[in-house]
Amino acid sequence: MERILLLLITYPVILISLSFHEFSHAFAADKLGDPTAKYLGRLTLNPIVHIDLVGTVIIPIFMALTGLPLFGWAKPVPVNPLNFRNTRRDMAIVSFAGPASNFILCIGSIILIYIFSIFIKPTIGTPENGMVLVAMILFFLPIINIFLMIFNMIPIPPLDGAGILRHFLPFRIEEQYDRIFGNRIVNIIVIVVVLNLFLRGVFSLVLLVFQSLLPNSFLLLVWEGFGRLGMLK
Repeated sequence: MERILLLLITYPVILISLSFHEFSHAFAADKLGDPTAKYLGRLTLNPIVHIDLVGTVIIPIFMALTGLPLFGWAKPVPVNPLNFRNTRRDMAIVSFAGPASNFILCIGSIILIYIFSIFIKPTIGTPENGMVLVAMILFFLPIINIFLMIFNMIPIPPLDGAGILRHFLPFRIEEQYDRIFGNRIVNIIVIVVVLNLFLRGVFSLVLLVFQSLLPNSFLLLVWEGFGRLGMLK
């Protein structure tokens, strides 16, 4: 039951984060001369148009209910490289726009946390449910976004890290790279292995770092929220 309640708090955060991620891809492509995503209605922050049944619904819910670090993906933004003046460079910029957007959300949410903390100090003794809920949403916003940024920077297709890496590879090596990672199913298996071996530890490290950066008054509200969810026993 606690995990279901926690999912109700974290799922809107990942939905917003993924939507902003895909919007940033579309925005960068449009600015660089490719209006494909714009014409298809993807140049928007509306999460409905970015939802992928597996990556935005099934996977995040499954991972949340099983206690795994929450992550997912949205429907890829369509890009036509033929519309770019410098194909390799512009494709790398479009790829980088996604993780960059998650970093921006991370920094922005930390600033909001510090602003929010100024107003919670006088009432820290008797926190209301609404204040605790806002604190928990703000707590997960930077953590999920930095995790999405790290995850998407893995240089394995179809993740954004692959699109960025291609810009720096000589053509001969790029061809070999494409042959090695030419099978999407194999790539997904490799990504899942990487997630299990490394990113769980990365998630724990990110959590520790954020706890050291955030104000104590804010963290007290967050722990109060976990306690009310029955997750601190």
